[in-house]
Amino acid sequence: MNHNTDNDPFMLLSIEDDRCWPPSADPRTEAISAFDPAAPKPLIDLLHSADPLVVKRGLFVFGSLGNKALIAVDAAIESVGHPDMMARSALMDGLLCYTRGLTLQQISCLLPLCEDPEGLVRDKMIALLGAISMKTLRAAIDLIENDVDRVRHLEAFDKSAAPFTSSQEVFDAGMKGELGPVRATSP
Repeated sequence: MNHNTDNDPFMLLSIEDDRCWPPSADPRTEAISAFDPAAPKPLIDLLHSADPLVVKRGLFVFGSLGNKALIAVDAAIESVGHPDMMARSALMDGLLCYTRGLTLQQISCLLPLCEDPEGLVRDKMIALLGAISMKTLRAAIDLIENDVDRVRHLEAFDKSAAPFTSSQEVFDAGMKGELGPVRATSP
C-alpha cells in the first residue's frame, strides 16, 4: 500500500480535520482492513502523534484489530493517560486480546487505569487483571516507580488478595460483597 496518497486510510486518519476527508471515505474501517502486522509503522505513527485526536483514532484502530496489532502494544500503552475516555476504552479493548502476553512492565504501566474516572475503563481494567495471575500482578506492582503509588497499590493488593489464588477469585468475592469496602485504587 502506498501511504502517500489521499486514499490511504492511515494518512486520512492523521489529518486533524475530518472535513478534509473524501465524502465517501471511512478511514477507520479501511485502516482496520488494510493493517499489515508485517508493516505496522502507519498505525504506530498514529499512536505516536502529538495530536490527541489522531492518537484517539489510532487507538480505535488498535482496539478493533485484536491479535493482529500485537506489534503496536507498546505504542498503544503510551496513551494510558489519554484525556479522552473513549480513547482509553479503545486501548483496553485492544489490550484485552493480549492479557496472557503482556509483560510485567506493560501491566505496571496500565495500573493507573484502576483509578480511571470512567467506570467503563475501570471495568475493562478489572477484566484484564482477572486474566492474570496474582503473582504476576504483585510483580507488576513492584515495578511502579513512584513510591507513593507503589505503596498504595501494594496495600490494596494485600487487603484484597491475601486469601485468594487468582484475580478472578478476588473479583468474585467482591461481587458477593465479601471484601468489604475496597478503595478505587485497588488493582
